[in-house]
Amino acid sequence: MKINFFKSAALRQFVYRPRYYTDHEERRGFSIPKHQLRGHAMRRQWDQLRKQKQEVKKSTSSRLLWLILALLLLATYYLFDFDLSFLFKK
Repeated sequence: MKINFFKSAALRQFVYRPRYYTDHEERRGFSIPKHQLRGHAMRRQWDQLRKQKQEVKKSTSSRLLWLILALLLLATYYLFDFDLSFLFKK
């Protein structure tokens, strides 16, 4: 028995295969390519959507971060009475 304090145990996927079942006989000799299976196609679509969402989140979060930093900087200038007249030239 291993004891790992910082590492969680990996979940192993259980693959059930009956003893007397042959996949090939039930399909009468035909086999379906992996890329045509519904589960495989759904997984590929899910992965693509997840990657697109991650890219969008990264760009929006960086813009939001810069906006918050700018607002905090201006609030700090206001609280410490910095002269902001250099920003507004006449």
